[in-house]
Amino acid sequence: TEQKKLHPDKVVLVRVGDFFECYGVDAVMLVEHCGLNPMGGKARAGCPWRNVQATLDGLVHEGGLAVAVFEEMNEPEHARGAKRRGLKSRFLSQVVSPGNPTYVYDALLRDDDVDFAPSRPYAALQFRPSSGFALALATVDSREVR
Repeated sequence: TEQKKLHPDKVVLVRVGDFFECYGVDAVMLVEHCGLNPMGGKARAGCPWRNVQATLDGLVHEGGLAVAVFEEMNEPEHARGAKRRGLKSRFLSQVVSPGNPTYVYDALLRDDDVDFAPSRPYAALQFRPSSGFALALATVDSREVR
């Protein structure tokens, strides 16, 4: 797909009506890391839009993957109608990754509070025979290094 060409190193999750779907190898990742079933015996898998954060959690936390999430655009009123056929326009709404694990596209429309998961720190380890080991932990959200 066009989206996969733009983001070949990420799992591409595309909104299709009330569902988010993946195709090909990305669908295999969805089945493997999120426990979802393939759809229709093809290399296609998906989840309802209500479960998108849980699905992203499986890909990001369990699989350590980055996910490019594409949403559908609403068509203008004059473009709708019985004769309107074809592909819907989609746009990249967010890249969800281990450093940015919460999908916030619909956060302004929610009634409840969004629970932002804390990001994991990055660790670096260096060894020098003369001085031994050095360990550094960097937390991106709080911008601190220890």
